[in-house]
Amino acid sequence: SNLTNKELIRQNKMKDFPSILSQLPSITSYSEGGIGLGYSYLFIRGFEQRKISVLIDGVPQNDPEDHNVYWVNFYDILGFLEDVQVQIGAGSTNYGPPSIGGSSNLITRQRSETPHYKINFGLGSFNTLKTSLEYNTGMYLNYFNTLLKVSYSETDGYRNWSWANFKRYFISTVYQNENHKIVLHVF
Repeated sequence: SNLTNKELIRQNKMKDFPSILSQLPSITSYSEGGIGLGYSYLFIRGFEQRKISVLIDGVPQNDPEDHNVYWVNFYDILGFLEDVQVQIGAGSTNYGPPSIGGSSNLITRQRSETPHYKINFGLGSFNTLKTSLEYNTGMYLNYFNTLLKVSYSETDGYRNWSWANFKRYFISTVYQNENHKIVLHVF
């Protein structure tokens, strides 16, 4: 399955990524807090997260020790994605050992040639609040482009003691000339 940028934009951005993927066939998810924020878990064809390979731009994100994916570390990455590719079933060796249940490759957004900024604000049930500021520098020094996003989210949660309070940042800098492209993501 492939989720394009247009499909991702229509999704509920107040939830974790497993909740977004659960709309696809053979994929289920749940969150400990009950509203899709905080610790969330993904299952493909009944296989737990340790058997699912997760990549960002082709780079494995599974923990090297236990092969688990901690989605709480990737909260609010939805705004940076151009495309999400999900393969159900055993993958090739390119995806690594955890890909027995399936794999998901998150492709980050292409950079903009012109500078721009975006401010988002959202409210939801159970005192849920989300704000974010995104800034794209456009091209500078003929070869560089930088994208910066900071966000703050909090909720009381649906269940007792399931509150969440997130402060996140994502910085992506690209150097590109005729022969090379170097990308640095920090989040």
